[in-house]
Amino acid sequence: MKLNLTVVFLFCIAVAWGQIPAITQTGDEVILYDDGTWEYAEVSSADTVELPINPKKFTRSSGGYLVKSGRTNIGIYIDKKWQQVKGKADAEYTFRLKDQEAYGILITERIHVPVEQLADLAFVNARNVAGDAKIVEKEYRFVNDKQVIYMRMNARIQGIDFVYLGYYYSDESGSTQLLMYTGQSLFDEYRSKMEEFMNGFVVNP
Repeated sequence: MKLNLTVVFLFCIAVAWGQIPAITQTGDEVILYDDGTWEYAEVSSADTVELPINPKKFTRSSGGYLVKSGRTNIGIYIDKKWQQVKGKADAEYTFRLKDQEAYGILITERIHVPVEQLADLAFVNARNVAGDAKIVEKEYRFVNDKQVIYMRMNARIQGIDFVYLGYYYSDESGSTQLLMYTGQSLFDEYRSKMEEFMNGFVVNP
């Protein structure tokens, strides 16, 4: 069966930039939509729980070549197992494990969004696109000495179960989301390669 990967790709874009978080003058969190409307952000009990910090130090593998963002001050070291393709829509770059069914998307934006809001917004958008989307893992990680939020989500697209891994990072240069995805049935097979790819994330390359 040939999967419509365009739809899956557009899911990632919707997760990334479908809405904009904001804080009102009274301190309320709201979500701004492209059509000019807004609503109060939903805050669940899980939102108030402080994220755990993974004590492991995540570092890039030796070798590979650097792909630098033209929008923010980040880059990714990747090796020849991955194909690099100029991004579509809001993605700066897209990637694919050669001849395999594992994919990556680098989404960058010069607007600074606090990293906690960036990750929360990604999940809110995911639920708006795929109502059964759920967070499986979420934590702070130190990747090449920079703190990011790591989040793993499961979602069903076109009746097929997918796994999405993400690193979320923000600084004065802007906001970055590095997303990887594959089918849930293939996740165990590709997990190590996807995580190795993500750990090529660097700042000020």
